[in-house]
Amino acid sequence: MLIITLPALTSISAFLGPACEAQAIAEAATKNSFEHLQKVEQESGGETLGKKFTFFRTGTSNQWRDHLVPQLYQQFLQPNEQTLRSLGYRI
Repeated sequence: MLIITLPALTSISAFLGPACEAQAIAEAATKNSFEHLQKVEQESGGETLGKKFTFFRTGTSNQWRDHLVPQLYQQFLQPNEQTLRSLGYRI
């Protein structure tokens, strides 16, 4: 979905029904783009108000690997591995 956001949202909308108008889907994609969300966070603070970090760091997939130490990853994976695999995530 990082690469083909608009077609993915259009497919999701059609699957869930009733389908939305193309303009509404495009607007949703724009308002939820990484760039827009990062800008909103910078302007309003979002959940990180007063903290030294930002939630929207880089907008790239798998960047969490640079920030999550293996011990914490394993701690997260233990109770969630089955669900992640069922959703198609590569572990």
